[in-house]
Amino acid sequence: MQCSLFKGQSSKMTEMVTKTLVNKGYTNVKALIPGFTAPQKVIRQSTGKGFTPDVTGQKDKVLRLFAIENEESLKDESNLRTKW
Repeated sequence: MQCSLFKGQSSKMTEMVTKTLVNKGYTNVKALIPGFTAPQKVIRQSTGKGFTPDVTGQKDKVLRLFAIENEESLKDESNLRTKW
């Protein structure tokens, strides 16, 4: 479980990534921050398991998924295994 310090850092990073994508011309940007629609859960066909990305956006007709990680979340190997 993330402490509030890291959660706040992730939120700020999510805002920065979202702003960058919008500025770079991404469309249909969705993010787990106030003011944006939340991205839909992504389901892996082979296992039926999935996760909700922090940010999604489309560019050149390609949907791109972004998972914001910080030092704490990268140390949690079980977190990484469930996403990837």
